[in-house]
Amino acid sequence: MALRFRKSFKLAPGVRMNVSSSGMSWNLGPRGASVSIGKRGTYLNASLPGTGLSSRTRLDRPSAATPSRAPAPMVTMKLTLDLSDEGEMRYLDQAGNEVPAQIIAEARRQQGDKIRQMLETKCDEMNANITALGQLHWDTPDPAAPVAFVPPAFAQTPPPEPEKAVVGFAERLIPGRRQAVDGENSRRRAEYEAQLSQFEKEKSAHDGWRVEKRILFSGAIAGNPEPMQQLLEQRLGEIVWPKETLIAIDVSPNGRVLFLDVDLPEVEDMPTKRASLPARSWELALRDVGEVATRRLYQAHIHSLGFRVVGEAFAALPTVHTVVVSGYSQRADKATGTVSDEYLYSARIDRGQWSGINFAALDQVDPVEAFTRFELRRNMTATGVFKPVVPIPAG
Repeated sequence: MALRFRKSFKLAPGVRMNVSSSGMSWNLGPRGASVSIGKRGTYLNASLPGTGLSSRTRLDRPSAATPSRAPAPMVTMKLTLDLSDEGEMRYLDQAGNEVPAQIIAEARRQQGDKIRQMLETKCDEMNANITALGQLHWDTPDPAAPVAFVPPAFAQTPPPEPEKAVVGFAERLIPGRRQAVDGENSRRRAEYEAQLSQFEKEKSAHDGWRVEKRILFSGAIAGNPEPMQQLLEQRLGEIVWPKETLIAIDVSPNGRVLFLDVDLPEVEDMPTKRASLPARSWELALRDVGEVATRRLYQAHIHSLGFRVVGEAFAALPTVHTVVVSGYSQRADKATGTVSDEYLYSARIDRGQWSGINFAALDQVDPVEAFTRFELRRNMTATGVFKPVVPIPAG
């Protein structure tokens, strides 16, 4: 049987050592308020003599209601999801640096739904951009629309008048205060006048440019070859082409026939993969679509490109009756290895034939088939393999 004993030794006023079978403890302090130090912890004992009221609070470990330390402050980090056209994904901080793997894991834990939504959006965007290569003709203008000069607006606004600083009644008593305010007003005025002068200079240049644009437009509408060429070059240059596009323009002396030579991209420039997002993955998967699908995309792209160029010409130049469009590509001769231009198609299109297209439903128009309505030189297989042709000559 375990023996339990307890004995007190008086050591000094306010200090007691208690000895028992469970160990030693110390009581420090006067009656009514003391600190107990023992095996089970350190406590503050407080009582009001004569009332029977007392309390006991542990000091070496906080109570459940009082946390031992303040929680770590929440840190907010802004991450950017960078996804290349090849499907390579990176998580970047605000400085553009890649973040550690543990932060990526935490971001996926906290914002998993948003990240997957971003990935799905990027996946759809990548595939839509590829599909759009064969849909350039969707934005072709209707040649029946009236041709009008739309003067380019001057986007800037004049600078506002500077707010004048004033001297308060009490400030007048401060030595030098009036001089400081007058100096500040002079500085503001000088800055405003410099900005106003720059604004007027740029507006004057813009007004002169607008006059040149109007003169150019008038000359092109009248059928003058040089203004016609310049106007069409400007119009085609304002289009954002998905691939680098070079177009040579030649106008007949009477302004009725237009010759367009289009430098087409190579079939090797076409994207060969499509994106998908697997159900349990945080990475986009790119799959190869095969040679036949790539060639079909290529034939749709180069015909859609030619269609759009012809449409822009008929819409911009009302005196043009006929457009001859020829598309060529750079090919390496297998016998010599030298690179030369090879024409893949050439078509002569009259305005009357062109006007027969339903421009309100261009999404239903196949540009590859549309070219068969015109005088056409093209040697192409069903899978999009081209053999060179001789272009329709000028004259």
